[in-house]
Amino acid sequence: MKLNDQYVKPVFARSHFPILIFTSILSIALCVFCFASGNFIVIQNLIYIPIVIACMYYEKRGFIFSIIMAATYFILVISFTKDPDTIVHAFARTVIFIIVAFSIFSLSLAKRREAEANKEAHAQLKRVIDAATKISIIATDTSGTITMFSVGAQHMLGYLPEEVMGKKTPVIIHLESEVEARAEELAEELGHPVEGFDVFVAYAKQGKYEERQWTYVKKDGKHLTVNLIVTPVKDDSGAISGFLGIATDITERTLAHKAMREVESKFSAIVDNSPDGIIFCEVDTQKIIFSNPAMARLFGYSEKELLGMGVHDLHRPEDWNSFVLSQYESNAAGDIIKVHSIPAVRKDGKIIFVYISSSKFNISGKKYFTAFFKEVSEQNKTEGQ
Repeated sequence: MKLNDQYVKPVFARSHFPILIFTSILSIALCVFCFASGNFIVIQNLIYIPIVIACMYYEKRGFIFSIIMAATYFILVISFTKDPDTIVHAFARTVIFIIVAFSIFSLSLAKRREAEANKEAHAQLKRVIDAATKISIIATDTSGTITMFSVGAQHMLGYLPEEVMGKKTPVIIHLESEVEARAEELAEELGHPVEGFDVFVAYAKQGKYEERQWTYVKKDGKHLTVNLIVTPVKDDSGAISGFLGIATDITERTLAHKAMREVESKFSAIVDNSPDGIIFCEVDTQKIIFSNPAMARLFGYSEKELLGMGVHDLHRPEDWNSFVLSQYESNAAGDIIKVHSIPAVRKDGKIIFVYISSSKFNISGKKYFTAFFKEVSEQNKTEGQ
């Protein structure tokens, strides 16, 4: 059925039809009785009743019906009297009947069109919301009762709208332990107890929005990690009429970040506990941007002191200019270099001989190289020399 058909149905399908017929017959019958008695002044106002009903509920059909009622009234008057003044007054009243009918019809039509526009806007909004199948959108009234449960929420949580709308609050999809923990935080922050649904809307009640990570509990008991944004919904007067929660499933992203942190932690543990000195340097500036504890111990510097130092600071000038620089330049060109028994200088000025293995890598288009330093034995020093 088209939208227009929902508002303009055949008059016989309308529940107001019996009232319209009753008031029409009654008003015409009373007019006939009064006109026959010579009274043409008061009783004709009863004609307004069926005119108002017809134009309010039947629009175009009602307006046509009102014209017929007005014409019927005028015909009755001229049937019962030949008095010119009475006929003129009756004609004027007939015109007023039609003007009133047209005014009510116009207002009713405008109201229907506005209702159609609102309904179409709501339908469009619903289509947009339903298209967001990967996002949960849940609306509630001010008490927390769910009033909207999007297709995305159904897919994400496994509930049907009829299972939750008008019956449940969002508390059922949250971990009780998280709600209790957040309640304690809010109570300390706001200075008063916060419980149940208010845990999610404490900020929204102040006209703010809140974005937090929560654990959703699906209908089957499985858990999802979501990023939830809660905002207030306001009516035309600016008063809060409800709340809106928009959640995105970040379970996979969270697991990926956790795995990455674990890898970083393991890598950091390997580097920090390595017996060999390790540095990362920029190729362009040859500045040290990272060093591990073994590197600091090998050269007698703190890790903080090594940051920002140049690679050349780890060697004597004569060694750097005659030999070491060419090795680093080879690395910058993309070669993996391994140098045995190369002289280096500690912070205290002591000369040590080290084995260096280095290679180049790129991060976001910027070139770096990493170098591993290992002090060599006296035998290897002699062999290297």
